[in-house]
Amino acid sequence: MAAGLVLAVSAAPRLPVAAPLGPPPPRTVVVGMADDMKFSPAMIAISPGDTVEWVVTGAVPHTVTDAPGKAALREHTTRPAGAAPWDSGLVEQGKRYRQVFRVRGTYTYVCLLHEASGMVGKLVVR
Repeated sequence: MAAGLVLAVSAAPRLPVAAPLGPPPPRTVVVGMADDMKFSPAMIAISPGDTVEWVVTGAVPHTVTDAPGKAALREHTTRPAGAAPWDSGLVEQGKRYRQVFRVRGTYTYVCLLHEASGMVGKLVVR
């Protein structure tokens, strides 16, 4: 009869199992509004729940709106179905306006004071 067989079992530590990745935490994207009468950047892409913050970086006040009927051209204020319109009112030098976006789709918005100068922006919520 053979001597008793000894099995060696490794006592390696167990590594924790990583939790599944969820959606990234909401973030804030800043869009500048300077005296050149442009949104900078003019187009942004964000995720649902992200915040966009428009900041007046020059001396000239601006607005940010996608409210229907306020812009000279209807196509400058669009939003996806189910999204509520928004309007910052007058935003003066050094001030900011924040808006959280939850509905996926494409939004176009305008500075009502400088629309004729081409101050139109676009954002996509993916």
